[in-house]
Amino acid sequence: MYYKYFRGVIKNQGVPNLNSEQHVKMHDIAYFEGALNILKKLKEKTIKTEERYKYDVEIMSIEGNLSRLLNLPYGKEYPKSVLNGMLIKSQE
Repeated sequence: MYYKYFRGVIKNQGVPNLNSEQHVKMHDIAYFEGALNILKKLKEKTIKTEERYKYDVEIMSIEGNLSRLLNLPYGKEYPKSVLNGMLIKSQE
């Protein structure tokens, strides 16, 4: 969700003018989203309930990390708003 938006912005408009802290945050969000997508795909292929539960625990943990990075529940804010917030913080 956020990764695809960030990627599109960078591809079409160039790298956003972020300070180092916000730049790292953008990369962290992209990293955690990638890990989240991989775990969700692995969970879909898993038949055993016990293994699916392990994936659920990891997925919840990563969603928690994303929520802390975003300062709100993961997926509740539009990517454009998140990036705009990071741009504003970079100018402070």
